[in-house]
Amino acid sequence: MTPMMPRHIIPFTILMLVHVCVQAQDIKPLDYQSTFKKLKITQCTITQVKAKGNAKADSVVIGTYTLNATGQMTTYDEFTPMGQRAATHFFHYDAKGKMTQCEIELADEPGVRHMCQLSYDAKGRLISRTLPTVPQQYWYKEVYHYNAAGVMTKSTQHYQNNGQDIVFQNNYPEVASPKENHSLNYIFDQRGLLVLRQFYNEQNKVQKSYVYQYR
Repeated sequence: MTPMMPRHIIPFTILMLVHVCVQAQDIKPLDYQSTFKKLKITQCTITQVKAKGNAKADSVVIGTYTLNATGQMTTYDEFTPMGQRAATHFFHYDAKGKMTQCEIELADEPGVRHMCQLSYDAKGRLISRTLPTVPQQYWYKEVYHYNAAGVMTKSTQHYQNNGQDIVFQNNYPEVASPKENHSLNYIFDQRGLLVLRQFYNEQNKVQKSYVYQYR
């Protein structure tokens, strides 16, 4: 993930990143819906593994998806980089499989669900989620971009800090579940499931990895 921000607000953003995990809370798993359905996957757990010497703890769970029989996300438990639950996302669909509702419940506001406003393009693809009531230190809008094949290639998350819009960008492969791996950042197994995502530092060394486990 590549943050785009003025240098003077970096300390605030680092503090915010400790509170929530901005790297795994979007809807990218919808691209793998057909694969999840075919393989009857009901859950995906994402574990963050930091390179040796970068952290006291070697690994920590940062997210868990629950999937329905059609391979769609129904809930997503989002954790901070320290392994504490930050929020739970709830997803609802109509009979045709279109997402019609999304709610977010923050860990520090149990029982309170923030309703997302969903926007779609002319092809019926979800292009944004917006939170009219913005929780503290949480994004107020998440935007999705697709290629001609309908695969999500980028998502951006927007935060507010004293009127300043802070944007985080997440880039994805141009294809979903490739049979062969063409990137060191995204590794898929022989079934077409994403099993490893790697992040590199300025020295082109692996800084941390996301490990995906399914059942």
